[in-house]
Amino acid sequence: SGRVLFPNQPYFAAYMSGNAAYESRGGGTVLPFNATAVNTGSHYDTSTYRFTAPFAGRYLFTVSGITNDSTPEGRIMFRISGVETVSGIKYGINGSSTGGGGGTNAVAIIQLSASAYVDVISQSGTTQWYENEHSSFTGILVG
Repeated sequence: SGRVLFPNQPYFAAYMSGNAAYESRGGGTVLPFNATAVNTGSHYDTSTYRFTAPFAGRYLFTVSGITNDSTPEGRIMFRISGVETVSGIKYGINGSSTGGGGGTNAVAIIQLSASAYVDVISQSGTTQWYENEHSSFTGILVG
């Protein structure tokens, strides 16, 4: 039929799992996506909360979170190998500047070298992130 399939293509879907409704994280801390629904190739680590690129390429990442906080910040971003700004870009930075709960999402296609890693941080302020499978982090090799 002309279709090309990649059954072993690196792909993960991680989420926050826990007994508490909310996980409080301060600025600069990694968000604890501690469980996976899918982890093709086992490149996502649920103890460090990071994806490590098995080889160089372009990867598509998404993160989605629900917040419940009276502080004005719910800002998230992708961090590459521990660095917030790469080649002048803060990948996927997004968030709210108003108080109260809500949702925040980020999407980015990031060129990674082999062994580079990506995690998601709460970029500023202290925010309560909703656990119980309501906040997720996904990634897939696109080319």
